[in-house]
Amino acid sequence: MSDKTPEDRADLIVESNISEKNEDHWYKLADEIDEANDPPGNFSEEDRLRAYFNFSRAGENLTQETGKDYFQKSLEFFKATVEIQKRKLTEQLPELSSVADKQYDVLITLVGFSPQPIMHTILTLKPAVVYLITSEQSKNLKNTNVSMKQFFEFLTEKYDEAYFNICEILQEPPVNEIGTADTFQKIRQLIEKIKKSNPEAKIAIDITGGKKSMDASAFLTAAIEKGIDIFYVDFEGYKDSKPVYGTEFLNKLDNPYDIYSIREEELVKEFWRTKDFAEVDKIVKKIVIKFGKDRAKAYGLEEKYERFQQIQKAAKCYDAWSNFNYALAQESTGFDFYGTHHQGILSELAGCSEKRWTEKGAIYLAADRWMRGNDFLDKDLDKAALCFTQVIELLSEYRFWEMYGDDKLQQNPIDESKPVKEIEFRKSYLPISNLLAFLFTKNNFSLNGLNLKVIWKDKTGRFGKNKRPEGIFDAIGTRNKIAHFNCFSQNMETENHNKVEHLKEVSKAYIELFIETYKDKMENKTFDDLIKRFEFASIESFYPSRNSN
Repeated sequence: MSDKTPEDRADLIVESNISEKNEDHWYKLADEIDEANDPPGNFSEEDRLRAYFNFSRAGENLTQETGKDYFQKSLEFFKATVEIQKRKLTEQLPELSSVADKQYDVLITLVGFSPQPIMHTILTLKPAVVYLITSEQSKNLKNTNVSMKQFFEFLTEKYDEAYFNICEILQEPPVNEIGTADTFQKIRQLIEKIKKSNPEAKIAIDITGGKKSMDASAFLTAAIEKGIDIFYVDFEGYKDSKPVYGTEFLNKLDNPYDIYSIREEELVKEFWRTKDFAEVDKIVKKIVIKFGKDRAKAYGLEEKYERFQQIQKAAKCYDAWSNFNYALAQESTGFDFYGTHHQGILSELAGCSEKRWTEKGAIYLAADRWMRGNDFLDKDLDKAALCFTQVIELLSEYRFWEMYGDDKLQQNPIDESKPVKEIEFRKSYLPISNLLAFLFTKNNFSLNGLNLKVIWKDKTGRFGKNKRPEGIFDAIGTRNKIAHFNCFSQNMETENHNKVEHLKEVSKAYIELFIETYKDKMENKTFDDLIKRFEFASIESFYPSRNSN
């Protein structure tokens, strides 16, 4: 709040023409209103309450009195103040522009022993239905058999000059005021009932009237429900550490659900663990916009804001990376985990079309396909099988080409009576089975229909049978087999999963063979050391360890 005094606010009310001009200044009016709460003589709490609202009671019958009405004056200034807040005419009080045109279907209000501020909220917001949440001690007007429902209905009819919008006031069974669990459960159930009847219901909660334990419960309940507004009536003036009646204003508390993005954050974690980075990016983008740097600073949540920014950058990077768009992935590498763990690996993968024809580039690209296949293993067997098959294909093509070191295959005609068909190796598809046979078992390589026969220049380039990963010829057909039409069955799914797991192990062994073969060119001498740089961050990587505090 600013240094402006309540007198300044009274002048502002007059200047804005929201309220009729009153010659008395704000504090003088507030002091007069406050007399109802602290009248001369030995008044009981019940007497003070009756004087404040200006009513008499005979048993359970409540009657309006004539004469000076303290609450009416307080309500007049409260409504005027709320209008100023809605129109953002002062920086002295929290603004309420977000609820300027909002008509609430339901107001849930906690009721203690001070109904004055609660009535301010009810008569100002004018919800269609009011639910009163009381404790066993506050379910009736103090020292009477008048229920709070009766009392609030009486006050509503007395002070609502347009008594048509507040259709119903309901009183829920009392909650246990000791502890928070009962209040929490009651409000949660009430919200569920309201939303079941009307999913689009506009709901507000006023936590002014409850004890601290009840307030906390209502606040926590609202925090796990999206779109619920939380209100609290505060006082601008205090005298002898007590609030001065007549200086009330309405405060809308930011819903922790919106501030902390609780549900959204859970969704982020769920989608991250299933490697759905595109969905993570969509959700986090909305969180970052809603959060805002200034809002994060205001709540001391800069660390959380920075975390979401880190997650968003990583999600963008990993989404592109999972689709092997290395250039696009490189545009979003500004998150800490990339620098400490990936160590610039994308620069080793970018320019794939050229780097695949170098020993290091081929092995790195194969390692990346293997890791992405591993990511897909539990959610898309076909993609996983494709990635593992591409590992074998990529390395086999590199080895085949490396033995000749030429874009054009050295050729001998199979049938000398037919012209030789020349092919550009880097632009041609060579069957993996033929490549593997040539690398491990056969002395020549044939392509039917191309009239092409390739013979080893130097047989030392062959790997030989003793280096062949076990089961590699069977494994390479896995992707085609699971792509065939099959009606789903659990047995078939399990069988396919086992086949892809085998393909995964075979392709890993193939990478290890190449690491060993070209170890003089490699920085990482083992598969485990190499693959670490390709592992995507876990969602936990963005959250500080408990032990770090």
